[in-house]
Amino acid sequence: MAEPFPKKPFGWHIAGRAWVSAGRALVVMLPFYAVMAGLMLALGYGLHLAETKLGVIRPRNDTILTEMVMRESRYYALGWLARILLLAPVAVATFRYVLVDDGPRLSPTAMLRVWGWTLGLSIFSLGALFLTGVAVAPSLGLLVIVLKVFAFGVPLLLAPALPAIAAGPANGSRVEGALEDWDGNIWRFVVAAALTIGPVYVISWRIDALIAHGDANALSTFYETLPGLAVTAVFSVFYVLLLATTLAWCHAWAQQRKGAVVAAMAPAPAPGRREPTAAR
Repeated sequence: MAEPFPKKPFGWHIAGRAWVSAGRALVVMLPFYAVMAGLMLALGYGLHLAETKLGVIRPRNDTILTEMVMRESRYYALGWLARILLLAPVAVATFRYVLVDDGPRLSPTAMLRVWGWTLGLSIFSLGALFLTGVAVAPSLGLLVIVLKVFAFGVPLLLAPALPAIAAGPANGSRVEGALEDWDGNIWRFVVAAALTIGPVYVISWRIDALIAHGDANALSTFYETLPGLAVTAVFSVFYVLLLATTLAWCHAWAQQRKGAVVAAMAPAPAPGRREPTAAR
């Protein structure tokens, strides 16, 4: 279970705990993460075969923003949705490992809650990006910007709710609680995420540069092969592992802070009256 912070943490304190938890989780649950990476590889290979059979031409700038404005955007959206839902168990197991120390024993109830939450957010985000592809006219440029902000901003704002959904009881105040977690913690959480996800992104970018050797076609060709799909699968699982540990520790700090605020706002005992103490 996540231990409380001894004092108010900075972003690098949260990132440090996230890296330590990620390393421990990787050691303890390595078979689970390996299985999930294998499933991601199988899904990637299946999507590649489907693309070949359907004659789908993948764009050179293979990003979600580019794919959502392509003619085959519906196909790409389904592929992204399948990947996200497949990676959800990785996030749940990691949340529970950090927060309640039972990561390998996934709770079916928590898994279904996170799947439902993730499905709703994914459909909202992908739908907003799809609409950006529909509204490509110059006169609708402002609408495109707003849709992109909603597509990425809303899931980001609600991300702190995921650990509570995976490790806590079901309740109707998750959205409100997630938004409250950001109060006074915006830069703390942003720095923590940058110090965990950032280094891995730089490493993956350097690997891409070594593979491409200045040729974008060579890079796209590599990621259509089994080794390339395997690299994508491993990095995807590791990205989610790091992001989940970061969110878990952000959630742990937010709950600790809320507890401290509640204690500070509790009414003082009446004069001359002793508060009850626990029996020894």
